[in-house]
Amino acid sequence: MMGIENWSAKERVARFGEYVEIVDRVLSQEETHFKGRYYQVDGAALGPRPVQSPRPPIMIAAMGPLMLGHTARHADIWNSISFARTFEAQLEETRGRVAALDARCAAIGREPATLRRSYLMFDAMARQSGGRVNYYDSEEAFTRTVGQVIALGITEIALYYPIADEQTHRAQRPAGDEGGAHVTALQGPAKAGRRCRAPARRIKGSCADRGWAQRSGAPHQPSPRRRRKGVIAIKRATFPPREGARRAEGGC
Repeated sequence: MMGIENWSAKERVARFGEYVEIVDRVLSQEETHFKGRYYQVDGAALGPRPVQSPRPPIMIAAMGPLMLGHTARHADIWNSISFARTFEAQLEETRGRVAALDARCAAIGREPATLRRSYLMFDAMARQSGGRVNYYDSEEAFTRTVGQVIALGITEIALYYPIADEQTHRAQRPAGDEGGAHVTALQGPAKAGRRCRAPARRIKGSCADRGWAQRSGAPHQPSPRRRRKGVIAIKRATFPPREGARRAEGGC
């Protein structure tokens, strides 16, 4: 539709690796030269320069082995999610990814602790249960599940805003620290088809962006707002990929 070739998953990941390296260099160097298999840059310069030094943080969402390699090489923050059917299976899958990422960091001489880790908690059964999100069932359930995710080494946690009215009061708790990790909670009751905003706040030197939610049930398309400093991460409503898409990503 856009007039470009429909690259294979493997080629897309390879192109992404070159692209993110170019972005890294352009943001941190006065002049950038790059010659890769897919992209070439000759004397690119960015002005005005970023306020942060050497550049603003880069977040990479990665689940497959090749993408985890790009994350280890270039990212300041790793973002992840598990679409497994049960919370226990999600923990196990994420635990494996954490170990794989740590190994890739070690292989290139990077200290794994220098990579921040963010995770979006997903309930695979929420749609079937009328929009109820299992980690909002009770205070105990929330503390227990979030604590288990933090124990994997996750430092920043994002949550879905619940559709079920009886759960909204738990989702309206202020965002803050939970067991050593920053928890971004979407706040305020959302009316059908309207956005719900939470005030931005500074946490541990970073700028947590506004939370967005829609109660209409359809994925929303938030527009990121620029900040002079800090990381901006906006989550929109998503649903598990079809099996074919999952298999395609699994090799990357």
